[in-house]
Amino acid sequence: MSETASQIAPAKKKFGGRIAIISLIAASVALIGGVVAYGLIVQPQVNEAKNVVACEAFQAGLAKAEKAPDLAGALLLITQGAALASEGLDADAPLNKDLLELAVMRLQDLSAADDALVATVVGYSQNVQTQCATILNAK
Repeated sequence: MSETASQIAPAKKKFGGRIAIISLIAASVALIGGVVAYGLIVQPQVNEAKNVVACEAFQAGLAKAEKAPDLAGALLLITQGAALASEGLDADAPLNKDLLELAVMRLQDLSAADDALVATVVGYSQNVQTQCATILNAK
């Protein structure tokens, strides 16, 4: 009888080791699945919400710029709106590239007499408006 007890004990140890390995593999697969699900489902929704907030902030800046008394003031308000809009976006967001260009222009002397600067601000603003039209229509 003592021989059968000694033979059963190693068998239980091997079975317990297999359960631990299988449990570890199952937990790893579940964690990997959670990361993939977050990257495919949750993160795009978060990015879309950030884009909507940024577009609404930029549109508010444009609305203020329309009421500016002069062109230099309007340029300043547009670039300030772009700076506010770009704060919440990821650095590699496609929308953020043009917003950052406009935000950096805020640091320059925005003179209405500089036709090239006015054309640049208008060009970047139109790019952002085009992207925002797509984003805001999709929400």
